[in-house]
Amino acid sequence: MFYFLELLLYSGFLILDGTGRGGLESDLWKWIAVLGCFLQGLRLSPSFSRDSHCLTLMLAAATSGDLFLLFSDFPDVGLIFFLLFQTMFSFLLKGGFWGAGISGTIMLIMAAMGKGTPVLILAAGYGGWLICNLIFSWRRFFQQRIPLALAVACFLLALCDLHVALFFLYPDVFWFAMARWLFYLPCLVLLVAVIQRLAKSARQKAFPLRLPLMIASAALSADDAGKSDGNLSRFQQ
Repeated sequence: MFYFLELLLYSGFLILDGTGRGGLESDLWKWIAVLGCFLQGLRLSPSFSRDSHCLTLMLAAATSGDLFLLFSDFPDVGLIFFLLFQTMFSFLLKGGFWGAGISGTIMLIMAAMGKGTPVLILAAGYGGWLICNLIFSWRRFFQQRIPLALAVACFLLALCDLHVALFFLYPDVFWFAMARWLFYLPCLVLLVAVIQRLAKSARQKAFPLRLPLMIASAALSADDAGKSDGNLSRFQQ
């Protein structure tokens, strides 16, 4: 049901944007779709899984960031949430914190040189971190340390943000405006799919541990029932 609803919302806002009827209604559909990914991830996330917690925090950061980017005049706050998104991604990749150093260096150099507004500085830092995480994600995949879905999600996010940058430079090009969300929502849905996979794996690992307890409990219940029957028989006699 989750994937069907996300497909409906995805198709809806792409049709609205594609027919020139985008605006507040389309933005609401987009944010509801993002919020749905976060809520589904929160529902599925195993309470003891560190990786699923990272993914859920990433979805929470995306939901908060998009709220500011879509509906407020504070895009810098939205970018800070997406820097948090990349922070969680680096933590998930277990070694991608080179991105933090590169991102911080880019922002410090731009601020020291007085190049750009705070929004542009944050966007440049975010872009540097995204590229590092993209490289690390595929490296981790080829090392068989993360699932393919996670590496593809990072690639889709990179395609989304590439078109965000192109739209900023060429706002009159229709494709750049469309392609941002064309790639972005599938990225978030893939993150939910990874959480679902982690939840399934956690249940499968937990079942063999519960099985002996279930057998012992059933045996004790049967033994107690037998004793009760014996007592009842003696009472009847």
